[in-house]
Amino acid sequence: MRLYNSRPGTLEGYDCPKCLNRGTYMIEEETYEIVLDCDCMQFRSDKRMIERSGLALLLEKYTLDNFETTNEWQKKVKGLAEHFIEESKGKWFVMLGNSGAGKTMLCTSVTSELMKRGYPAKYTIFRELTTKLKPLMNTDEYIREIFEYKRVNVLYIDDFWKYGYQRIPSEADVSIALEILNYRYNNKLTTIISSEHLIDSILAIDEALGSRIFEMCGDQYLIQIDKDTSKNYRLRNF
Repeated sequence: MRLYNSRPGTLEGYDCPKCLNRGTYMIEEETYEIVLDCDCMQFRSDKRMIERSGLALLLEKYTLDNFETTNEWQKKVKGLAEHFIEESKGKWFVMLGNSGAGKTMLCTSVTSELMKRGYPAKYTIFRELTTKLKPLMNTDEYIREIFEYKRVNVLYIDDFWKYGYQRIPSEADVSIALEILNYRYNNKLTTIISSEHLIDSILAIDEALGSRIFEMCGDQYLIQIDKDTSKNYRLRNF
């Protein structure tokens, strides 16, 4: 047992003094020697989850505690986010509207809290995702790549349908969005979306997709923020 516990391991990312980076350690239980997983394995698992999510840099600065609540609309939005975290399974949380209103910060915070509860998550900026996927269409690689976004327990899509001066997404962009979100709709997978488009704009581009977003947010979690964020916060119950 002493020899086993003194042997250094090869795990990376965290230097554990307890298991010496083996991931396991041995104890003596009555007449038996038992190998147990080290406590550091949960930390290593959480660290891998964060790295795979694509949120590593954002998680350092975007937390619920850091979300500003000086205005009444901010308090309401934060309260909705906290409520969503408690009942997120099978639901969607969507923040739409004005740039600079804290959409990315709050949606990242929600995703982070769900990851802390053990839900694997993935983050993507929609334009970057479509730039990667469009050249792969009609290939096996496309199927493999897009499946990761379709099946993950929690998906956060940031800047949905944002294309700078080109405000309207292309047919291929809409097709990718439909493939991912229809799968998640049918399988009731938790989805988080932020976008500068309001729901009327999304419905005008693709009514079926807009209707699914509408439905999956229920009567609480479709949040629209007008340009005058100091006063004209709108929470619409549908």
